[in-house]
Amino acid sequence: MEGGEESISFVNQQFLSSRPLDEKNILEYFSGSPFYDKSCNNEILRMQTQFRGLEYSKATLSTMAGIFYEVLSTNTEKTLFVVSKSYNHITHTEMLGIYYIMHGYVYSAPTNYSIYRSRMTDSMWMLNSFIIKMMDRKKFNPFSIQRRKQSTNKIEDGSSLGFMMDVFNEFRKELEPRRQQ
Repeated sequence: MEGGEESISFVNQQFLSSRPLDEKNILEYFSGSPFYDKSCNNEILRMQTQFRGLEYSKATLSTMAGIFYEVLSTNTEKTLFVVSKSYNHITHTEMLGIYYIMHGYVYSAPTNYSIYRSRMTDSMWMLNSFIIKMMDRKKFNPFSIQRRKQSTNKIEDGSSLGFMMDVFNEFRKELEPRRQQ
């Protein structure tokens, strides 16, 4: 999902300048974002109740099958709201997404898949960088048959292992500033 929901944000300055966000209007604010599915149960109930002067409740949403949104939490300063997108199967509810609104900006929370993908990419980058550093330092080629035969003898005397540990420790020191970011 490269460049999907996680790469966009939404803010409605006009809404924010007219009133502060709170638990009562946060879903109304969220409904203007590109993350909001206009065919959700919240929208259906809003349309059914808006001209009758009725309020719909969470209990009403729980009786309807389909997608719905709800506010999961907020902080005391009313600067952070967490909204979930779920699918009600009547027998059980399935979480489809989490969104957070921070100081009026709406973001999609990262998925487990995107977090794992990012960590795997970082791991592969580090491994590749380490191998390149090894190859540069000693003209080491892990794929060379000739070098493998020579290195077997050197591993027994510990010199290759010591060399690899020295390069690894240098590499780790170079990575420290990157990890602290």
